[in-house]
Amino acid sequence: MDYSTRGWHCINCGVGENAKRGHAGVMVLLRASRFDQQSIRFNHVVAGRLLHVKAYGKGIGWVEIVNIYQHAWGLHGEQTTLEAKRATLWEQMRLTLGQIPQSSALIVCGDFNTALQPRAPYVGRGLPRQQQSSSDAEALEHIQNDFDCIAANTFHRWDAGEQEDGIYQSMWFSQWPSWKCKLLAQQVREHPELVEQFQQQVAASLTAVTSYEPQQLNDLLLEAGKKVGRLRRAD
Repeated sequence: MDYSTRGWHCINCGVGENAKRGHAGVMVLLRASRFDQQSIRFNHVVAGRLLHVKAYGKGIGWVEIVNIYQHAWGLHGEQTTLEAKRATLWEQMRLTLGQIPQSSALIVCGDFNTALQPRAPYVGRGLPRQQQSSSDAEALEHIQNDFDCIAANTFHRWDAGEQEDGIYQSMWFSQWPSWKCKLLAQQVREHPELVEQFQQQVAASLTAVTSYEPQQLNDLLLEAGKKVGRLRRAD
């Protein structure tokens, strides 16, 4: 952690003392009364551009914050170079999100420098009027889809004085009740052959998959589980 001041823990991710103002970096501030300093972990994924912070919040649990400062669009002649830089940062953000456990609360925030269109349920209508989508907006949309991130600050009337920074949040939770989890663990202990049957069922189902769609794969795994084992609560 960098430092604490006036009741805040401050984690900074910069690019050095000689950086231009437009390359100043990103920072995450955690309220000291809510987050234990000893629990804070962080990673400068991309210096000055992408910061990942993990901390334990009192009454909240583990919170993962990914703060991004995407490259801004510049002159027309620089577009090819900027597209490559932006694509690299999107990929680094995706890799970072992919390492976060679903047991944590996830907040993705920062300056995305990306214009989106309303798209339920991920993006609301609180956007500037006559705003054209960025040429690489699809990259951010795919990240939203894959990690179920909602653009929290777009579900209200847009204020012309607001900045185009974004806050995306994703609250993951288990759809299975605890009794099903316990019963499944018990079945696997008593019938270890179910594991091999499940693996075979998944392998057979994957032969028909031609593209990566998280929801499709999730449904595939659930269906394989239903075919292999039946969970019934004792009366």
